[in-house]
Amino acid sequence: MKKLVLISYYFPPLAGVGVFRWAQICKYLAIRGYEIHVITVNWKNDGPNSLTNCLDDKRIQVHRLASGYPNNLARRQIGNRLLRGIRNKIFSSILHPFFFPHDEAQRWGNHVIPYVTRLLEAKKISTVIATGSPFFSNVIAAQLKQQNKDIILIQDFRDSWASNPSIPQYNTDEGLRAEALSLENFSIKSADAVVSVTHGVQKEICKDFSEIPSYMIHNGFDPEAITPVPHYNGEASNKPFVFIYTGEIGQNRIEDCRAFLRALRKLTNANIKIEFIGGFPESLTKEFSDLFTSNIITCCGKLSHHETLKKLATADAALSFLPRDYPIAIPTKVYEYIGLHKPVFSISYGGDLKKLLDNFHWGVEACQNDGNIDKKITSFIHNIANFKFNEDDVKKFSYTSVAKQFDDLIVLLQNKKHTINIA
Repeated sequence: MKKLVLISYYFPPLAGVGVFRWAQICKYLAIRGYEIHVITVNWKNDGPNSLTNCLDDKRIQVHRLASGYPNNLARRQIGNRLLRGIRNKIFSSILHPFFFPHDEAQRWGNHVIPYVTRLLEAKKISTVIATGSPFFSNVIAAQLKQQNKDIILIQDFRDSWASNPSIPQYNTDEGLRAEALSLENFSIKSADAVVSVTHGVQKEICKDFSEIPSYMIHNGFDPEAITPVPHYNGEASNKPFVFIYTGEIGQNRIEDCRAFLRALRKLTNANIKIEFIGGFPESLTKEFSDLFTSNIITCCGKLSHHETLKKLATADAALSFLPRDYPIAIPTKVYEYIGLHKPVFSISYGGDLKKLLDNFHWGVEACQNDGNIDKKITSFIHNIANFKFNEDDVKKFSYTSVAKQFDDLIVLLQNKKHTINIA
């Protein structure tokens, strides 16, 4: 049986997109015959989007180690506003700047390295994959390789690190950013291969390391969880055209969402409805109260992953908002839109997402400051029947395909190592 160790700080039952990639890759690697030992921390189920169903295969063995960080307390829902404020203040003013200036996995290595060293020996495992963020998972894996030089190490980056504009401490503390860059370099130099989720992230992470083999293996969708539904083709003219957005409208996406809703306001005669699944900012609720009153906008709140996909299947098209300062990303949700054959209307700024939508003709992009977003919405709806989802193309973005790419990479690295050893 093929075996590997996965170091993944975020993992079910933690809820949210941070766990989606590897919860689902594990599922399909197990189907491909892998015994997977997942190294993670003790998580309490903190929401409906926990993919624990992906872990039903007995070949996926989860080892939950102490984190060295109060990870569950940091995420606990505290109803009392005063207590919640005190908790948050302690974390932001004391715990993070003095003890965890980079990320919450900084002290995890004290638990991971000795445990995994014993596990590698006991189970005769030679392949380790570490995924970040938190990026100290990658640092810990590099330290592990220093002590176990014969292992094959794959460093998986779901985002860029030291140059990532969404990590606020690196924008305000140049010394800390320089330290992060040094740690990033150490993590990459230790790797037998580096994997990134987009070409943009790959270029950013590996730009100074041409000698390290690097690969782009994108995120995907679970084909067992998704049943494609033909999208609206313009025939039912009396039916509202429904856009659905899934996920939080975080602080860095508010301006893009605002630009879309302002454009929607101009389309006074359009029969359009928008449904938001996930958290929606109170500021936008107030600003666009007229769209709520007229039932153009509906907020569905947080739903389970299964309920989200079921709801999304009823949409005519899907929405994506990508922050201006991070165009190299592709939101995880986009792959589920693709799996469900939903054309994508994206407020974004070029990069990998635009290339994906353009290459396969799966959607369009508008920029926040275009001034003609309303016209692009109208054109998008008018031409909705022209978007095509060839099933062979769609399958390339399933987690079945993603797992095969990882399987192929592991075999390639193992064969290369075996050849070197013989030589």
